[in-house]
Amino acid sequence: MKKYNTYRDWRYRYPLDKRAHDKFISDNFANMYKPYLNQPTEVNICTFKDIAIVLENLLRNDIHIEFGYIPERQSRHVATIISFDYSQLIALSDAQKPAFIDFLIMLKQLIYKGVEFTENTYTYSGHSLIDFNIYSASLYSLVKNGLMELQKRFANNTYENDKFFKSNYEEMLTMYDLPIEQLQ
Repeated sequence: MKKYNTYRDWRYRYPLDKRAHDKFISDNFANMYKPYLNQPTEVNICTFKDIAIVLENLLRNDIHIEFGYIPERQSRHVATIISFDYSQLIALSDAQKPAFIDFLIMLKQLIYKGVEFTENTYTYSGHSLIDFNIYSASLYSLVKNGLMELQKRFANNTYENDKFFKSNYEEMLTMYDLPIEQLQ
């Protein structure tokens, strides 16, 4: 009976408890990386190729990314979802942290370039995820046509031996070596 009463109480509070938990995760994440965001950096995001290099660096450092997209009401605006598992982010080694900090600095620079993004935190099945939804059709194309395949190659340890993919990927990056403002 005690378990039932505990469950019943939780069920009545469910949306509030979930929101409070998600806010705790979001606040903890923000506080964890805030001190690093104002440090001098070599990250300079001017082109979508620069974004690809930052994301590629995350993948090379074994930081798993869930990529996705959300079509928006206007056909030219697509939200590219770049999602991380919160438990992975709090367990990053000292060697991995600089790659993730570069990603956060990249987001900060995108704001100055006029690229919109939103951050969402949510929990399901015991996993807390932090999503960054970046509103750019060009970025979605870059992720879909290159970075998702790159992640598969890194996961299977086939990137170094796949000369055809490497060549295509490098060629694709040159197509995105244009100022972000021109591709908005």
